[in-house]
Amino acid sequence: DAVNDFHFAMMNDKPRNDFYYDALKDVIKENTTLLEIGPGSGLLSMISASLGAQHVTAVEASESMAAMAQENIDKNRLASKIEILNAMSTDIDGSDLKHGKADVLFCEILGTLLLSENALEFTRDAK
Repeated sequence: DAVNDFHFAMMNDKPRNDFYYDALKDVIKENTTLLEIGPGSGLLSMISASLGAQHVTAVEASESMAAMAQENIDKNRLASKIEILNAMSTDIDGSDLKHGKADVLFCEILGTLLLSENALEFTRDAK
């Protein structure tokens, strides 16, 4: 299992990343906890933490992507605010969330096709 090439394009897509930064800035307050499904590289979780989120739990199914996200989070000294769970989001429940039910659920698992990563199924399950 390796990192897909499209992750590099997403990491360098400034308009995309600015859009998510602005959207997250609108919902993150001092005590906000977040649940991200499919963090990939961890970029959006790191943005959330840098915007002042109290805690982010990020659920990543891919072992290699979870490891990459953890490495990025560690290098950016955000491990105290972000926890990576290497699991399918459908396999976890509230007891897996150390900080309780999240205030905000977010995901960017649309892939290159609108519904290619089962975004509707995972979002429905996470609620």
